Amino acid sequence: MDVDGRNIVAVCDRELLGQKVEEGESILDLELNRHFYEGKVCRKDAVLSAITMADSVNLVGERAVGAGIEAGLVSEGSVAKIGGIPHAQSYRL
Repeated sequence: MDVDGRNIVAVCDRELLGQKVEEGESILDLELNRHFYEGKVCRKDAVLSAITMADSVNLVGERAVGAGIEAGLVSEGSVAKIGGIPHAQSYRL
């Protein structure tokens, strides 16, 4: 997705789409925000290629966040968990 000339990539583990998870005041609503995450189903190599070229990356789920860690965009210490589901963001400035 291109927003104001910046390449934004959102990756979500497929089985999480449509879920809403709440933990304290944190909410991970993958039904309301489904349009942001839903798109192509991609293999890991395509995900790695897309996220390494992105200006902004939003990752939800074990596999998606794992790809961010593998690509060196996300450190394990920066991964948040909401209802046990990992979530991470990365920005290129």
